[in-house]
Parts: sequence; structure tokens; C-alpha cells
Amino acid sequence: MNGFASDQSPKKDKARHWNDFMGINVPVHTGAEIACQTVGHARRLFSL
Repeated sequence: MNGFASDQSPKKDKARHWNDFMGINVPVHTGAEIACQTVGHARRLFSL
């Protein structure tokens, strides 16, 4: 089992996914999802 945690914003010019956060459209990290897809692992998202 591997875990990824992130609290930094990706660079706007390299962002692939955007989401609404407190009324502001912000870029979202997708690196962990891409890493899972590359090696064929299932993705599970948890909210803390």
C-alpha cells in the first residue's frame, strides 16, 4: 500500500484539473492518480 499527500498548488500552466474551492477556481494535483494508472493500481480517495 502506498500513500500520497500534497498541500502545494501545482503550477497554473501545468495544471490538468481545476476545482472550485471556497468560490475560487484552483488547480488540483493529479500526480498520485497518474502514478497509480501507470503501474495499474487501484485509486482510493480519502477526505480528512
